Amino acid sequence: MASRKTFTVNSAHGLNLRAEPSKKAKVLSILADGEKITADKDTASPNGWLAVKGGGFVMTEFIK
Repeated sequence: MASRKTFTVNSAHGLNLRAEPSKKAKVLSILADGEKITADKDTASPNGWLAVKGGGFVMTEFIK
């Protein structure tokens, strides 16, 4: 998944864009189901998380 650049949010209730790659991190915004996001290739993120271009992190289980 890390080699791709764009993804689609796959969560009927929306997806939390968080300040850090943690479920306890501050929610910056909620991304709508079907919204397109771009990966930030210059920011490292742990397994299960994706750094989003423009800032923030999302859980990879909720994107496709």
